[in-house]
Amino acid sequence: MSVNNFCRWYHTGFCDAETFGGCADSAEARNRVKAQERRQPHRSKIVNHLFRIIRLLHKFGKPYFRAVTHRPNAGPHTGDGTMNILVTGANSGFGNLIVTDLVKGGHSVAGTVRDPEGRNADAAAALRRLGVEVVDIDVTDDDSVRKGVAAVRGAIGDVDVLINNAGVGVVGLQENFSADDFQRVFDINVFGVQRMIRAMLPQMRAHGAGLIVNVSSLLGRVTIPFLGPYNAAKWAVEAISENYRAELSQFGVDVVVVEPGGFPTAFFGNLIQPSSRDRDQGYGELATAPQAMLEEMGQSLANNPEQTPQIVSDAVVELVNMAPGTRPFRTEVDRSGMSDPIKPYNDLHAKVTEALFTSYGMDGMLKLNVANSKAA
Repeated sequence: MSVNNFCRWYHTGFCDAETFGGCADSAEARNRVKAQERRQPHRSKIVNHLFRIIRLLHKFGKPYFRAVTHRPNAGPHTGDGTMNILVTGANSGFGNLIVTDLVKGGHSVAGTVRDPEGRNADAAAALRRLGVEVVDIDVTDDDSVRKGVAAVRGAIGDVDVLINNAGVGVVGLQENFSADDFQRVFDINVFGVQRMIRAMLPQMRAHGAGLIVNVSSLLGRVTIPFLGPYNAAKWAVEAISENYRAELSQFGVDVVVVEPGGFPTAFFGNLIQPSSRDRDQGYGELATAPQAMLEEMGQSLANNPEQTPQIVSDAVVELVNMAPGTRPFRTEVDRSGMSDPIKPYNDLHAKVTEALFTSYGMDGMLKLNVANSKAA
């Protein structure tokens, strides 16, 4: 059913004359009232609100699409394949591999490192030797993000690609994690992503182009015990990415998600544990399970040489270099067998999303406006 047909049906059946706003003559209004009365027993308040939202989308959708599809194409670096790229968490793990490979590919790359002149001075110096522009950004601090992004733009120019890689993991019984513990995890893994994206979007929308790569996790699609706050944070990143994908598509800004499995990186050495273990006693022998699981996972990764962090960098670089409009929204990266059941789940979710958007006449928001997307 098209939006026009849906709204016509909605106006004549489910919306009362007062809400409709007197946009027809009184006879038509009476007919609508009678139709509404016949359907009243079958209508809930939730459904009523949903239909009002759809009316608003129908009312404002066309002006929105007209506004964003007639924007100037002013994106930088549009002809030679090189791009200005900012990667968070560049000093170790996936981030270090990603910036290294992007520099080798001829891109201008800036990488965020916390305290690059202090505790991370050696890592920052190694990045500079590679040709990476090192910038001090703490993704948990608004002012640091604002100043850092300004410094990046001053050093390499407007950013074509933002790769949100910075993140932290956890291990422990979920009940042991306090609200402050959850806040700490979310401040890096979720709010940090939002801070970085908000800092970049005005420039990207102005250019009518850009690419945002959010590094999530296969555990942002399913849960495994003893990783509770991490699961929750990565699920939030998935939702944030889905919303931005729809809201930014007509501005030529592409949003994609990379979902790695578990990999042997420094990530495992920096896991956040509960600030208190006061609930252990109530779990009996299960209280030792988080540490046992972590050790088993480490052994499993050590015995699987194919599960190398390099394949995550390869996947990210491939997405960066793909033509706008051809990138998959989700990319699973794993050779441990974990992605095998999750890939069909992601495919089904994509079909459900497309069907939902299509039924509301919003399916165009799932397609990147390639005419605007020149910088990435």
